[in-house]
Amino acid sequence: MTKPLVIILLSTYNGEKYIREQLESLYQQTLQDYFILIRDDGSTDNTVNIIKHCTAQYANIQLIEGPNIGVINSFFSLLNATPDNTYRYYAFCDQDDVWMPHKLSSAVKQLNASPVPTASLHCSRLNYTDHQLNTLGLSAIPCTGFGNALVENSAIGCTQVFGEDIKQLILRGNPEHMMMHDWWAYLVAAAFGQVIYDAEPSMQYRQHAGNVVGWDKQSTKMLKKAAHFIDNLIIKKNGLECLTQAQHFLDTYPDLPLAKQSVLHDFLQLRHSGSIIERYQFLKQHQIQRTNKLEQLILTSAVLARLH
Repeated sequence: MTKPLVIILLSTYNGEKYIREQLESLYQQTLQDYFILIRDDGSTDNTVNIIKHCTAQYANIQLIEGPNIGVINSFFSLLNATPDNTYRYYAFCDQDDVWMPHKLSSAVKQLNASPVPTASLHCSRLNYTDHQLNTLGLSAIPCTGFGNALVENSAIGCTQVFGEDIKQLILRGNPEHMMMHDWWAYLVAAAFGQVIYDAEPSMQYRQHAGNVVGWDKQSTKMLKKAAHFIDNLIIKKNGLECLTQAQHFLDTYPDLPLAKQSVLHDFLQLRHSGSIIERYQFLKQHQIQRTNKLEQLILTSAVLARLH
């Protein structure tokens, strides 16, 4: 029997309010060549019963009931549970969003057109909505590339679809060293393969009180991030949290392409060396940048002052 083209990896936790609607959006995809693998992360509500009802109705869905290990480990466990070279593409999925019907077909089309589909990762823009799916606004079109991946996650996990090589590289990592599983996946693709960003939204990204990451008014969001940066860099003197992840990334992949290895090594070394001009030129040359202008200003200032 031919295996499905895509495996959708869905982690759930106390998601009874929205999980049924999300599953319905998966079943309404224009591309139907997929399998859904769900891992429940120790829900205490009715989530598991809802999923079991769906598994009784459909053949292309499987549930793994597990203990609570947290979102990063849960997705890592899902990825680890998939047989190697069985599916062409892997798609991360959150429990409370709604996928637009074209999401999978569009991602697969663009991945198939890439030079090396197995080493490519597709991600897309988000349509932010409130809990009733009323539109709040679109996510910003981000910077992408290795320089961006070092300091910001611009490839939101619930939009990611990627090939076998990306999967294998992710699994070489240690979940304890990841700020988020999707950020690590973005780093892997930017370092070893290709990141395909689609400015056309592929999903309704529902915002509610239980979101791990979510929408906020842009002015408030910028101020909160700026305050966090300043507190972490100047008051606590912890440096950029993402560079701790970047150091683990460098240690994990001794086979990192030499050009990327050099950029990462030099960026870490700038904590201890280089003039202000040299550090500024390094950021510009290698496009070490965040999407938001205020956040980029804080990042640049931190590097110039050796606070990163």
